[in-house]
Amino acid sequence: MPSTPAQGGPIAVYGATGYTGRLVSAELRRRGADIVLAGRNRAKLEILAEDLGGEPAIRAASLDDEKALRDLLEPCAAVIACAGPFHRHGEPVLAAAVDARAHYVDTTGEQPFMRTVFEEYGPRAERAGVALVTAMGFDYVPGDLIAELTADGMGPLDELVLAYAVSDFGATRGTALSALDMLAGGDVEWRDGELVPASQSVGRGTWDFPEPVGRQRMVQPVEDVPVEDVDDDERDGDRDEHDDEARAQLAEMLDESCLFAVAETPREQRHRARSRWCRARARVPEEPSPTAAAAAQRAGRPCR
Repeated sequence: MPSTPAQGGPIAVYGATGYTGRLVSAELRRRGADIVLAGRNRAKLEILAEDLGGEPAIRAASLDDEKALRDLLEPCAAVIACAGPFHRHGEPVLAAAVDARAHYVDTTGEQPFMRTVFEEYGPRAERAGVALVTAMGFDYVPGDLIAELTADGMGPLDELVLAYAVSDFGATRGTALSALDMLAGGDVEWRDGELVPASQSVGRGTWDFPEPVGRQRMVQPVEDVPVEDVDDDERDGDRDEHDDEARAQLAEMLDESCLFAVAETPREQRHRARSRWCRARARVPEEPSPTAAAAAQRAGRPCR
């Protein structure tokens, strides 16, 4: 079986010059796919095209230019959207994909944007014969696949718990901005057959991983709570301690310039702290911090 099936048109990668976009673009080129490198900055796209080789097509299209986005996607079979945070930058590409009848994939980890994809654009996409595949990123895909393989043939399950062990993680600007915004709330849980606002608890006890990782205290970030159905009584005991630890762990992956927004915002005051989030977002660096970059270098990989 060929590694790349026949294409009905090129695949556009929007946000191609970001960290995730570069990885996606390089893999598509490796597989011989016909791609279009797309984003807002033509100069950066030209540098990326030169790095990838093979003279891939490039198209600059601003997110506030609906016509340019439609013109970009109309000849394309699909678009892979990699430009986040998605609640701020994602919807124009999503809307253009549906209008242009191009299949859509994104790499978001943001629950509110996932709901926008399903609830606001799902019916339109179905009428247009377009597939919308959201949250195809590190946050969800490995867990979804493992859960499916594990549960296959087991019948109805009461609970299936997934735990990730991640080391030397370094956040890019997009990831840091998404994390800060998700701390402001808006996440949901699946309870009694419907989506309801989630509690702001992030602690999930401990987990025994195989060695050399061993037992670890687990943190459940608010952006990674799609369908948990946990009794509130299980959360109330040491919620504040878990919340403080979650903020501390998030702070370690963010630049020091925005630590105050994580450490000094009590849960009950989040709805009154939007100005702090805005200031923190503006101060997140364009490039990974030296600490994050050094950690990534030690691990032998680029900083995410």
